[in-house]
Amino acid sequence: MRHRGTFTSWWDTPEWRAKNVEVNRLLPREFPELADEYEREVVSTGSEDDGPMVVYSLVFHPFLKHAVLTEPTDSPLLERIFAFLKMLEDHPDSRYSEVATVEVAEFLEHEPEILKPAYSRLGPKVRAVIEEP
Repeated sequence: MRHRGTFTSWWDTPEWRAKNVEVNRLLPREFPELADEYEREVVSTGSEDDGPMVVYSLVFHPFLKHAVLTEPTDSPLLERIFAFLKMLEDHPDSRYSEVATVEVAEFLEHEPEILKPAYSRLGPKVRAVIEEP
């Protein structure tokens, strides 16, 4: 998109940034225990509209890793986490689904100690991404 003779990236439009905020705010809404960490991240970056890939990698990944490694397999917290990932995966808006199928899948690919216990609870789209050659 061109605007007044300068190049503006499609990810830097007001609509795109508003969607970032929407997707990012899912974390403290669905996981109130992440609200403080989310706020710290917003303060440190100076913006709530950073891309979900940034926010989820800094806030959700450590939370996911800790839960998978320390919670019993039948814990309500793990149930909430995997239900959340499934909701993201199945969301009709690709901005939501890509958080699960790109950001979380790539994270898990590089974390074999949590991929193994988490794998069977992942949705089919996330598993398909992980299994890609």
